Amino acid sequence: MVRSAPRLLPKRGAPAPTAAACLLLTCTLAAVAIAATPARLIRDINGNPYVRDVDSELVAVRGNLYMAARNDDAMGNELWTLSPDGSLTLVADLNPGPASGHPAHFAELNGRLYFSAQLSELVGTELVAMNLTTSAITLVADLCAGPCSGSPKYMTRLGDELYFQADDGANGPELWVLNASGHVSIAHQFKSAAGQGGSPAFLVAVNGTLFMAAEADAPDAGTELWAFDRNQSARLVSDLKPGAGGSFPQFLVAFNDSLYFSAQTTERFLFKLDGASEPVLVDAVSPQLTNVSFLTVHNDEMYGLGWNASSGPGGQNHVFRFDGTSLSLHAQGLTANQTNSVSGLVSFNGTLNVLYSPSGAESDLAVTSASGVSPLMPQQGTQGSNARTFCIHDNSVFFIADVGTSANQLWMFNTSHGATMVAPSLSEAGTGAALTSPTALVSVDGELLMAASSAEHGAELWKHLGKEAFELVQDIASGSVGSHCNNFEVAGNTVFMACMCGTNQDCELWAYATSAGAQVLADIEAGATPSNPFALTLLGNAIYFGATTSTKGTELFQWDGTSASLTADLTSGAGSSSFDEMLVYGNALMFVNIHMAGQFYRLLALVPGTSTLVNFDDFLLPELTSIHDVQFHPTGDMFFSAYHPAPNADFDPVSNPVDERHGFLFRVPECVGVALRIVLRITEPECNCIAQRISLIVAFDGRRVVRDAECVGLRIGLRIALRIALRIALRIGLRIGLRVAFCITEP
Repeated sequence: MVRSAPRLLPKRGAPAPTAAACLLLTCTLAAVAIAATPARLIRDINGNPYVRDVDSELVAVRGNLYMAARNDDAMGNELWTLSPDGSLTLVADLNPGPASGHPAHFAELNGRLYFSAQLSELVGTELVAMNLTTSAITLVADLCAGPCSGSPKYMTRLGDELYFQADDGANGPELWVLNASGHVSIAHQFKSAAGQGGSPAFLVAVNGTLFMAAEADAPDAGTELWAFDRNQSARLVSDLKPGAGGSFPQFLVAFNDSLYFSAQTTERFLFKLDGASEPVLVDAVSPQLTNVSFLTVHNDEMYGLGWNASSGPGGQNHVFRFDGTSLSLHAQGLTANQTNSVSGLVSFNGTLNVLYSPSGAESDLAVTSASGVSPLMPQQGTQGSNARTFCIHDNSVFFIADVGTSANQLWMFNTSHGATMVAPSLSEAGTGAALTSPTALVSVDGELLMAASSAEHGAELWKHLGKEAFELVQDIASGSVGSHCNNFEVAGNTVFMACMCGTNQDCELWAYATSAGAQVLADIEAGATPSNPFALTLLGNAIYFGATTSTKGTELFQWDGTSASLTADLTSGAGSSSFDEMLVYGNALMFVNIHMAGQFYRLLALVPGTSTLVNFDDFLLPELTSIHDVQFHPTGDMFFSAYHPAPNADFDPVSNPVDERHGFLFRVPECVGVALRIVLRITEPECNCIAQRISLIVAFDGRRVVRDAECVGLRIGLRIALRIALRIALRIGLRIGLRVAFCITEP
């Protein structure tokens, strides 16, 4: 039941565009307007060193070390390369954004680096290749068609072919081959039953024969050592552990024209296979060392990791060196905890490098010597404080930040005092009970509210009393379940929100005011089924939001102060129209990354109360598959962040990160006349005013409909030559081709 209609603010929106004749001025403004006030660091709240996380899959190719690593908070686990001079460079953000590509199992063949990776949500982990000259990334084969994963691994070159394990979703993990013509097929099927697979692993080529660990239908020997060549097919080399149990050979490596590997008999020992018919125990290494792993050849010697039960209390892992005859220990300065964390060895740039966890945290690389290790890669900055949930309150910016192991600290910033900590922790006034998982800060009617959780009340709204103390605003969902309010939007002295949004709750539109408390405004989907309101946005005297009903799907609704109603059925019927963000620009709502009526638009505008829809995608580069964090500057310019796969001369980045392959802040310059808008795509960084494309549309004001299909096109060819006499008599010629489309309909 509604106690009182909320009081709404006057119309809110971006400033109305002003008339300007800026066909030639636009590119100048686009390049330099923001440069006058560059972004600056206010305070390094958490200056603790950032620790990268390197995967165990590494390969040295053409003098560079390729690896999978997480070295940037904006990305997941992606493909990086380390050069001999120590510089670490992102090769490709394979799965753009915070998602991970997880590149692994590298092998070089014919000028290409092959590996497994996930390039998008549409495909699983599949066979991918990178051209080592151009760095171009291609999907070689979708082995398990669709979103399932073929999971190719253990890639090994034999002649001009590439062998690997993969699962096509029907046969289970089997032995596959990429031949010289680029065709991918199953090379050998160890098991005939559908979906089982022989799981060939640790593939290595020795003297023209491919060796691997695998399990077959016959003989029933468990996982043992197998050999394969094109002429003789696959054969069992040895049943090291008789019976069906298997010895599970691992870490196969070619050394001194022989095959070395570890296998589990009574313990996991080191074995050698040369010209003899059966592998033999390497008695110089085993049984002194057991659990042998990570065998690697470096400078004509073999290195590995092995366990010595007599080293200290409880034993210890050791990095060892074997020259084919004698055994010695290596990197002896590593502690027991460090050697126990070793997850790989790799030969690179004339040194043997160990992948380990220096302090029990993320994995990193270090150069080894006989006595110890030293860092291989330079420090890549600090961890950062994960500053979030920004809110303007009492002439200051309040936000939540993390410092070291202390999470969820309350901070504030103003021009007088800079960034200062308000509270080192968050707690309930009176009881001192900890408040965790803060998700939002909201300023309304002189109060600072926070959405956070307590053990007693669950996720609820809390009011800041000072320093770390907060009091419960209202126990909307009694008990410890919590109301899980979210999507806050303030209008006057009222905050609108979606509440009761936890598991099995009826998530609907709510409002909170100091005079009336929290109350449900509308049950948009009648009954106990939630409508899940999201993207609440104030425009004029109404709150607009997305919500879901059984009859309309997910569509745009509005609250006018009295009741909630459908604003626009963008996808007719029960179909849904989903979007990431909704913003206000003038008298229009701007949808960001919207799926509507079977189409995807990165930026689409709607004038409420009309059927006017304006597609702004022509203003954006086609390479930008989605955009984020869209904001409008008071000048009318639009800013947004986006991933750009390969920087070129066809966009205008405002920022200049160290790595130019991702995370740019983009700017679409404002250039609006009374009846038309012109946006240029320009070159960077000098802004040579060479127009790549000029889009011209009629400005929308609620009466004009702008659609390409309704346009009458007029093609105009125009050449302009400008000669500018400089002191050194420099002459610059400028040629601009214009294609102009006039799109005007009657009001």
